[in-house]
Order: sequence, then C-alpha cells, then structure tokens
Amino acid sequence: MRFLVQLPMVLLLSWLPAQAQETPPASTQEKMEVGQGVICDTRQQVERYVALRKNGTEMDVALAAVNSEAHVPVCSIARVMFSSGARVAGLSAQGRLLSIIKINVHAFGNGSVWTQIPATIRYTVTAEKGQIV
Repeated sequence: MRFLVQLPMVLLLSWLPAQAQETPPASTQEKMEVGQGVICDTRQQVERYVALRKNGTEMDVALAAVNSEAHVPVCSIARVMFSSGARVAGLSAQGRLLSIIKINVHAFGNGSVWTQIPATIRYTVTAEKGQIV
C-alpha cells in the first residue's frame, strides 16, 4: 500500500524536469513588439514610398504608386506583432531624420484578432526622436 502512495510522487518528480527542458531559455526568445505603420517587402520599396511622401504625395497615393510599380501589393499600413531587427538605412525628408528598419513579422492584427504567420522579413520606416512620418 505504501508503494502505491509513493508511485504518484515519483512519477510527478520524474516528469517535471522533462517538461522544463521543452521551454526554450529566456535568452533565446525574441522580444515581441506591436506596432502599426507602413510595411513593405523590400528596403527599396520603403525608400520609394519615402521619396514620394517627401515630394508631397499623400500617404494612400504613395502606397498605391509603390504597389502599382510592383504590379502586386507590396506595401501597406498594417498592425503587426514583430521582433525588431537592425536599422538598414537612414534618410531625411523635410528636415526630419528617418530610419528604415528590418523587422521580423510574426502576426497581423485586425482589431482584437491576431492572425499568426510564419516569421517573415519586412521593412518599415520610423522617424528619429519620435517624429511622425
């Protein structure tokens, strides 16, 4: 009878280390962020978008122009869950410093619903020092 009482405890203790090993260490997990803005498939498409905006083109017209030139939708305004990458270029537009950032998109958001996707490299533009693009 005593053996039957000890068996569940032994099974529990032998199971816990195996479960702990399945979770990756915190140092290897990517820091996830959520943001909304212009995202494009390539750095060059972001640069083209910024050039159009720099010349006074409205945001929706600039996005449509970049997409039209590519013959497929390559840039959009999106709410995404991403892990940040590196700054790949710097630009200036109307006296503002801008950075093109390579990001790794993990999900797209639509209100309160998130659609997870395989991690995909995209590019975005941000204004230095909190300036709005």
